Amino acid sequence: MVFGFMMVKCDVAVEHEVFNKLKALEFVIEAYPLLGEYDFIVHVKGNDPEDLANNIIGQIRSIPGVMHTETFIESNLGGM
Repeated sequence: MVFGFMMVKCDVAVEHEVFNKLKALEFVIEAYPLLGEYDFIVHVKGNDPEDLANNIIGQIRSIPGVMHTETFIESNLGGM
């Protein structure tokens, strides 16, 4: 299992629709609205990096109104 965090930026006036679609995705653990440069931070999971990438590309980036995403994959630092 691999985990990551995504920063999501969307068009103006579609935040509620994007947020509801993010929360409905099976691989999304949690989604939080933000104020600032990004509109949401999203905690995501996948079976492996390829599975996570496919879900991000196929399901999040394709949501109407999503303009930009930035993904940070969790690192394993030897039991930290």
